Amino acid sequence: MKGGQRAVNSSRVGFCMYKIDYLCSMRSVHQLDKAFGPGGSFAGIILVIIGFILVPFYWTASILILLGAFTGFSGSGCEVDTDRRRVRPCYLIFGLFKSGTWIETDRFHGIRVVLTKSSYRTFSLSNRAMYTTHEDYRVVLEAGTPQSRVEVMKSSTREEALSKAEELAKQLGMNVLDPRS
Repeated sequence: MKGGQRAVNSSRVGFCMYKIDYLCSMRSVHQLDKAFGPGGSFAGIILVIIGFILVPFYWTASILILLGAFTGFSGSGCEVDTDRRRVRPCYLIFGLFKSGTWIETDRFHGIRVVLTKSSYRTFSLSNRAMYTTHEDYRVVLEAGTPQSRVEVMKSSTREEALSKAEELAKQLGMNVLDPRS
């Protein structure tokens, strides 16, 4: 080597370029639903708070923190990569770690907005059932059948969902389909 030049490991440079490419890519994660519903999510957050209060006194309270974080923050979501034109329906474990497989958007016909109704039932200590219903609008990728739909994001109003669908369609180069009647 002349003049104080150093040899550069090409595999290390390749890894760094991959890491920079991964961090700079146009990816967005949209959380759709909680894994244990609103009641389980609330109970998990309470367990995390109690665990943090008890950890200085009992080290086994860290189990409460782990269980609470799992039930309180886990859920389903969808990650969208607009650069590579693909989506990944995923489970968000502890709200941080994503598990799922990538699907190319070429398999889909277009983007549609659908109304989704969810209902949850929670029992109290006196064995009384409390029903909670929730309506929202989902932006979905259509592939022909309702079973092959991929939910991408949700909105509280139809107008907001339509604007998000048009923006996503422009980014992915797809069409917004007419809503089914």
